[in-house]
Amino acid sequence: MQLKEIDSSQISQEIRDFRPIACINCNYHGHIPKRFFIVELSINNEKEYDELCLLIKEKLGFESFGETGYDDVYLITVCRCPECGSENIFEDF
Repeated sequence: MQLKEIDSSQISQEIRDFRPIACINCNYHGHIPKRFFIVELSINNEKEYDELCLLIKEKLGFESFGETGYDDVYLITVCRCPECGSENIFEDF
């Protein structure tokens, strides 16, 4: 299983519109960068999902992530507050 980072310009506007709004921990409301990754293997069961979680933790250093289907691929997103480092981020349209 591999993760391939893609530029947000390659993602539909509809997915980009769902964006980080604020840090729930420190109430930061400035720009919170969001990164997009394609999972280069399908996730078919709980074991594979657990492997994905471990990969994200080991390779990217994130405990939490968002996920969606996009153009027949499995897309994950990660973001972290630039002020306090929290991954507890409120996202909305």
